[in-house]
Amino acid sequence: MSKLQTETAMLTMEAEYVALITSMKELLTIIRLVKGVAAAVGMETEEVTRVHISVHKENAGALNLAKLEPPQLTPRSKWYGTKYHWFRERLQPMKIELFKIDTKDQLGDLFTKGVRRDTFETLRKKLMGW
Repeated sequence: MSKLQTETAMLTMEAEYVALITSMKELLTIIRLVKGVAAAVGMETEEVTRVHISVHKENAGALNLAKLEPPQLTPRSKWYGTKYHWFRERLQPMKIELFKIDTKDQLGDLFTKGVRRDTFETLRKKLMGW
């Protein structure tokens, strides 16, 4: 096992949930950084907290688990470590919204998968804003 990957996920939902948590950890760090910079330049922090943040996730199981209230779990997720559920209580106060994204609209596939030409062109147009 590498140093980057400290645990092995047993289910796809668990792997997707861990990926969501990792991205949320980075997002919360960026939010704190922006608030710090705003305070340093004399900007009101209320202007910074009005930023609309939306996170898109393809895996429905991970998305449903993330949207549950903090003490609730699903039958399959009750075995996940408690270290994975910390961010759910931060979604509401920080006004972070989670949305499901369809597989055909997943822009990240351009960089991570070999896609067919028509799919590539469609995703490229979406990415470029055409």
